[in-house]
Amino acid sequence: KIFGNLSSGYKTPSLYQLFSVYGNKNLKPETSLNAEGGLQIFTKDEHGSLRAVYFNRHIKDAIAFFFNPVTYQSFYINQDKQNDHGFEIEANEKFSEKLQLKAIYSYVTGEITTKQNGKDTSYFNLLRRPKGNFNFFAGSQLTKAFYVNAQVNVVGKRSDVYFPPPTYAQQRIDLKSYALLNFYAEYSLLNNKLKVFADLRNILDQHYSDIYGYNTAGFNAYGGVRFRF
Repeated sequence: KIFGNLSSGYKTPSLYQLFSVYGNKNLKPETSLNAEGGLQIFTKDEHGSLRAVYFNRHIKDAIAFFFNPVTYQSFYINQDKQNDHGFEIEANEKFSEKLQLKAIYSYVTGEITTKQNGKDTSYFNLLRRPKGNFNFFAGSQLTKAFYVNAQVNVVGKRSDVYFPPPTYAQQRIDLKSYALLNFYAEYSLLNNKLKVFADLRNILDQHYSDIYGYNTAGFNAYGGVRFRF
């Protein structure tokens, strides 16, 4: 299967951006042009598939907050351009009810074009978003009542900013990549009306941050019972 899509969109300025003390009644809407296309291949028995997708998004008249260091005036303007692109590859295979596998790799990058000192400057600006991300899933219906699955999520290096004292000037910092291993199991009773489950997250007890300065949960587990009337 070959597929493609071309679309456009817009985002109107907010009332605050138009009519506040920093407002600009002449603001234009942000407009975007989006394109994507891809290819999907199926196995003859339709138990497996491979899909590849590429996308590109271009935004113009992006709204930015402007500060004049000479007059100390501040207001919103249409200034920036944003261009993002990337691809995703997904593979699925269902060998039997005993084993299903799924893997997804995605790559995303983008840059903003803005005016600095009267000149156009472009740089990568997707903060806290990894360029590369990989997910792997394996599930198995071991018996009619017992189901288990495992997931691996690998998140690549990301960029973030922080504002250290005493100047509180913005500084960029890299957040390390990390990998998470999760496990889930459930057992069904009473013709699938009652399910007992357990969910184990971050089994390897990885220490990582999605936002600089804020920790995330280490190894944690929970379980429960679900009943369907």
